[in-house]
Amino acid sequence: YTFSLADMVATIYQIYTLELDNPSYYTVPYSKQFIDMLLNNEDMQMGDISDFNADLVNSAHNAVRLYTYYNVKNSSELLAYKNKIQTIIGQQFKSPKFQFNIRSDSVPMSIGMLTIINLQMISRATLIFAVFISVAIMFRSVKAGLVSLVPNILPLVLLLSIFGALNIALSLGTVIIFAMILGLAVDDTIHILYEYSRQIKLGNGRDAALANALEKQVMPVTLTSIAISVVMIMLVVSKFKITMQFGVFSSAGVIFAWLADMVVTPFLLVRFDITKGLMKGRIKNNKLA
Repeated sequence: YTFSLADMVATIYQIYTLELDNPSYYTVPYSKQFIDMLLNNEDMQMGDISDFNADLVNSAHNAVRLYTYYNVKNSSELLAYKNKIQTIIGQQFKSPKFQFNIRSDSVPMSIGMLTIINLQMISRATLIFAVFISVAIMFRSVKAGLVSLVPNILPLVLLLSIFGALNIALSLGTVIIFAMILGLAVDDTIHILYEYSRQIKLGNGRDAALANALEKQVMPVTLTSIAISVVMIMLVVSKFKITMQFGVFSSAGVIFAWLADMVVTPFLLVRFDITKGLMKGRIKNNKLA
């Protein structure tokens, strides 16, 4: 809702007429002299109304201030609301003599919040690309790089789906979750793929290399995931909503990352042969030997 000088005059008029319970008296009188009398009548002073009056209109009476009280859930909605107000005012008052400016402490904060969130998402995309390049170089195969992206992106997609289903907006608190989960997923994926490539270089077949890699990595990956998940889930007792959400979704993200690395990654390694580059390198080294 809004509050302006007109609202204040209407409120004083209700008090003056002793019709506080009659909404039809919540109106601005037509007489300018009567309005001046209401605003300057000492008997109608409510606290220090003169200071409040000065806050709503300047001494030259050529500039007024209108307060808007809003209830929005996130920064994007706030900025959209601000742009909508600017559009409506611009359409209603087209005179070049009319000027307006929208001020709010929340708007700069919202712009800064969205900027940080966008930079965080860009950094996540950059990290995913770096993983693709690293794995592609490790296995000497673009296919290997593409396969490695799936277990790293999948936990993030699942979390975003949950956020969308529950209508939870991205914020500084929630976007950090994606950084943590992506880091954990990348770490586990690299460990499994590195061990897999090492087993291939030792002369093992694909099935044996995968079995040995999982045997060596399943315990440390699982224990790490359990430890982090338990620590995160303890945050649900917090009375601070952002902290509680961070704990719940971080724990869920850790579980998603573990499932992606322990189930999806082995499935992809069985389904797609990403060892051809390693095999060529091994054959070439044997010939040189």
